Amino acid sequence: MFTRYIVGFAIYCALVLPLSFGQDAGGKSFGNATPVNGESVDQQFRKLTEEVVAAEVSGDLAAMDRFFADNYIHTHSSGWVENKTEFMSLYRNGKRKYNAADIRDVQVRFYGDSAVVNGTEHINELNGDHQYLFLCVWVRQNGAWRLAAWVANPVPKRSGPPDNFK
Repeated sequence: MFTRYIVGFAIYCALVLPLSFGQDAGGKSFGNATPVNGESVDQQFRKLTEEVVAAEVSGDLAAMDRFFADNYIHTHSSGWVENKTEFMSLYRNGKRKYNAADIRDVQVRFYGDSAVVNGTEHINELNGDHQYLFLCVWVRQNGAWRLAAWVANPVPKRSGPPDNFK
């Protein structure tokens, strides 16, 4: 079990931390992305992230395949890590089914041809309601935006730093 947490942390370090060093001073460098249909680039990435969640709720494997990078990694709140094939296979065989899901409190930060999106996710599935903090990484690959990683964490029972940080 501890090994899975180490793997999740290693993925975070490999994907997210290097992105922070490519950010321009204003934090808004974003490759060739420009506002479309009156929406800001920030709004577009919130919408993309919502579309991924909607594809998972509907079990739309074709949409998930388009959204996810070939080397997509999903780290569950339990520390379980799945690649794209493993993650999608549970939808394909009916073992993973969400009744509803939505994201809130979304923040988007841009780093060159990458974006880091985080917020809260509320999921209703067969075994109940769950709320998570999430962080996902979007990257530009072959001219299209793909989701490279999703990390879910349980919502803390209380706010603020842990007691040992005070």
